[in-house]
Amino acid sequence: MKIFALCNSNQLGLSAVAKLKTLGVLSGVGYLDKYANAMEQGFEAIDIGKDLWYMLDQESWRNSLQKIITELQVDCVFVLTFPWKIPSELLTLPSKGFFNFHYALLPKYKGADPIFWQIKNDEQEGGLTVHLMTEEFDEGPVILQEKIPFPGGFNYGIYCGQLSQSNETWVSKVVTKLMSDKPDFITLEPEKDPAPLTKPMANDLRIDWSNQTALEIEALTNAANPRYGGADTSFSGQLINILEVTPIDGNDTMKGDPGEIVHSDLTYGPIVACINNEFLRVTVAHVAGAYISGVKLTTLGFFKGTKFM
Repeated sequence: MKIFALCNSNQLGLSAVAKLKTLGVLSGVGYLDKYANAMEQGFEAIDIGKDLWYMLDQESWRNSLQKIITELQVDCVFVLTFPWKIPSELLTLPSKGFFNFHYALLPKYKGADPIFWQIKNDEQEGGLTVHLMTEEFDEGPVILQEKIPFPGGFNYGIYCGQLSQSNETWVSKVVTKLMSDKPDFITLEPEKDPAPLTKPMANDLRIDWSNQTALEIEALTNAANPRYGGADTSFSGQLINILEVTPIDGNDTMKGDPGEIVHSDLTYGPIVACINNEFLRVTVAHVAGAYISGVKLTTLGFFKGTKFM
């Protein structure tokens, strides 16, 4: 069997590509020109020869991919985080089709960046769905679906690392199924009109101190770290990105409006009031181009009585 991989994420895709090479089925890997430096460094790190590299650009990728599949006589294409919709005439070109690796449990969380939305929504488990691609986004017969737990406190980057480690097992299972004469497909429980997700917008990344609980703010900061640079807020008219917080129990001296710093010292850093008499300790932030610990924020004017907006 000859499998071609499409990939634009070195963190999620490289482990899958490496496993395809180990299994002896990798015929090549396509990647986007705008991510060329990162992807090519990754290919070198996992010993993927340059003869297997196929760089694609936004203007001509469809024609290029059609030529690659035809010339390499590809049996199947694995899609590992690819941003553009693949036209139907390409989907039917390989004999076994295109298989999308979607890092969520379909039919829920179909659409863009399901990893962000699962963490933001504080899901207790995530996973992977591999499905035969059709003209509709994240639709088609499912050949593999597996669950993995969301340990508390995981951020976007750490979870992607966990997914990457699981990729090797998942790729092996899918390849084994595809090598059989009649691969088994899975019937999923339908979900009522799951709305396709969109990529997070600015408002999705902003902390709403007046309405979000401490746990909701923690989930947002985890979902936005590091992919989106943290959750947005402002302080004294300056944009601040918060990358890590820790919910803590308050005491009788900690009183303030949501977003107000109720305690700040060189031991704990800023402690911020939230709704429902809850509190968060800010442990990592991005301020004026620098990543700063919560403790150091105290020395920069994040004092008791000041306020995040």
